[in-house]
Amino acid sequence: MKAFSLAGTRVGVLLSDGTLKVKEGSISSTWVTEASGIQIVAISGNRIAGLANGVLNVKEGGLSATWVPVATNVHAFDIYTPDEWNGARARKTSSAWLWLSSLVGLANQLLQLQPPTSPTWY
Repeated sequence: MKAFSLAGTRVGVLLSDGTLKVKEGSISSTWVTEASGIQIVAISGNRIAGLANGVLNVKEGGLSATWVPVATNVHAFDIYTPDEWNGARARKTSSAWLWLSSLVGLANQLLQLQPPTSPTWY
């Protein structure tokens, strides 16, 4: 296992070969293979986001929902619910906010101990 993400009754695991598996509901529920070739994964509320080859894809709703490409040339990302990102100014989309940032820009800002100044919100 390379990484995992938890949200509510969902748990996702990213295997070392890039396969993303998610289960929803009971801990004894069956794993559902969601995607392959994934490098980074995040789950928040009813959204699952996966980064593959610089393309950020997000699905909203059930595990069988369709993946939607939302951004390209992405190096890093995270998704937050409104409760997780207090005081953020953003364009709200449904039940969660999606924040994208260049890894280099974010790293530079973190090294300077400054918050991100110009995130892209979707």
